[in-house]
Amino acid sequence: MNICILLIDCLRPDHLGCYGYQRKTSPNIDAIAENGVLFENGIAQANWTYPSVNSMISGRYPSVLQLSWIDQRINRNFPVLPEFLSERGYHTAIFSNFKVLLSPNSFSSHFKEKRNLKLNEDTLSVFKDWIGSHHNSFLIFHTGEYVHEPYSVDKRYVYNFLEEGLESKIGVTSEAVRALTSEKFDSNKIRNTVRKINRGMVKLTKDELNYLIACYDAGINYVDDFVGKIYEILREESREYLFVLMADHGQAFLEHGRFGHGYSLYDEVIKVPLIIDYSNKYSLKVTETVQLMDLFPTICDILGYRINFKIDGTSFASVFNKGELKERIAVSEGYPYLSIRNKNYKLISTYTKFWSYREL
Repeated sequence: MNICILLIDCLRPDHLGCYGYQRKTSPNIDAIAENGVLFENGIAQANWTYPSVNSMISGRYPSVLQLSWIDQRINRNFPVLPEFLSERGYHTAIFSNFKVLLSPNSFSSHFKEKRNLKLNEDTLSVFKDWIGSHHNSFLIFHTGEYVHEPYSVDKRYVYNFLEEGLESKIGVTSEAVRALTSEKFDSNKIRNTVRKINRGMVKLTKDELNYLIACYDAGINYVDDFVGKIYEILREESREYLFVLMADHGQAFLEHGRFGHGYSLYDEVIKVPLIIDYSNKYSLKVTETVQLMDLFPTICDILGYRINFKIDGTSFASVFNKGELKERIAVSEGYPYLSIRNKNYKLISTYTKFWSYREL
């Protein structure tokens, strides 16, 4: 089986048509969801990329892994999904344009192969050649372009989501908008701009915020075209496949006074899209809560592999056979905060109220 996890950085479910968004941002993703399994309440275990993806591939809470920065890897005593599958004959790879994920001594060290890829037509041919060469593969295809800051998609896409006359109001005079929408600024400039917004040193006007959201939606629309093409290539080149579309976290636009990600644990940051097509066998919507760290045991269940070691995630593979899925508590972490969700109830607290990792 070819397993492809297409991970779109910062993608919010409430900005996709299949999750009820009114703007037409995602026709290809919507079509995949219509014929696949859409999880209405997918929760990430962290509010930024590195702890979130490490939690996903290990099935463990970020606080259990105790990773504090991007140059660290998961302790070798913790089983991780790519290594688990590699030991069973799967060829594993990570495709990304993020240095965070491609560092040879950290995240990418869990995979047999890594490639630095951006979204362009060459990427599609690389993906087609790769997926056609492996009949048992596990690939995380991550993209951090256009939906993650900077929202630098071509203005032709942005015009489709702008209110009439909005760009003329913004012009090019807003330094914050230029920093968050142009590839000319380096990552330090972007981070400093986000930091200033969150500290109240830069105040975004309503028009500026709406313009940034339009650029974000345009980025989703641009990436959506590639999603459709990647999905079709996977289907054409695979005898059997498991396609997972997801995000590592969301993106805040001042809904609770914060901009970006990594600063809070509100739903705009930790609620993520999760859409699965298992060889075009199932079409349904799942309302029960699932967590990204549940993917490890779920994929093992689908493949028929038994897990005989401790793991925090819980398989939701029963939904593929119309089985019941019990509502569960979902936990997300973003130091110094902790969130606990149970159906429509949610607590956001701080780590400082707990004495130890064990108590947490």
